[in-house]
Amino acid sequence: MIDAQCAESAWDKAATAVSRMPRTNTRLPRLPAGLSGGVKFRNTLLAALTDQDFAALRPALEPLVLRRRQVLHERNAPVAYVYFIERGTASLLCRVAGRESVEVGALGRGDLVGVSAVLGTARAPHRCVVQVPGEALRIRTEDLRRAMITRPALRSLLLAHVQARLIETAQLMLCNTHHSLDERLARSLLRALDDLDGDEIPLTHRALSQSLSVRRAGVTTALGEMEMAGLVRRGRGRLKVLDRGGLEQAACECHRIVRAERRRLVCETVVDQDGT
Repeated sequence: MIDAQCAESAWDKAATAVSRMPRTNTRLPRLPAGLSGGVKFRNTLLAALTDQDFAALRPALEPLVLRRRQVLHERNAPVAYVYFIERGTASLLCRVAGRESVEVGALGRGDLVGVSAVLGTARAPHRCVVQVPGEALRIRTEDLRRAMITRPALRSLLLAHVQARLIETAQLMLCNTHHSLDERLARSLLRALDDLDGDEIPLTHRALSQSLSVRRAGVTTALGEMEMAGLVRRGRGRLKVLDRGGLEQAACECHRIVRAERRRLVCETVVDQDGT
């Protein structure tokens, strides 16, 4: 077990630093030649890397703009690239016969897109589509695997992330069967806030209904109740969160559990690599 200082771990410092970085336009700069630790990236996995581990990835990383509805991976297709999201969000989608695709995972700046590549498998199990446009750094799968072989600390960090994703998937299965729509919607909005700058969430009612696997009318009703309670304000294609504390009280415990588990796993991995 790690002590209370974990709250000030590399993960927490990186997450705080990246959330305060100014917005940039869609023109992406070249990667600086010398990056140290965790303040140059919004993506908390990259931010947690040591200089030496990042140096193993840097020559192969390519910055790119993420556009809404851009497909990053197709189901059962080879995973050519792994993406580290710097800004924006993406959805993992699973198709159900005779129905619209259902979101089975939400990805943001605490994630990478391409877990199957980390595990050594060749194909993507789900379709991955950009929901909120932004920016990412991508790396060819073979380059990432080569770096994981030569850099054990990098491999440990990425595998810790995979474990966190598995825990999140299991927790959300429990959430979808035991918690109300209002609680799940509040949890989903908090997850989106964690991955975005500011208090605006540029997601439509359709996207939210897809992520919760419910009818759009149900999401519209639930958001109307949140608006009446002063938690959010609805706009065209976006929401503004007015009271995060109230939203946290309205949500189930799943957001807190998943967030704490992500922090714990990455923190433990970083501490272990430091030998402390």
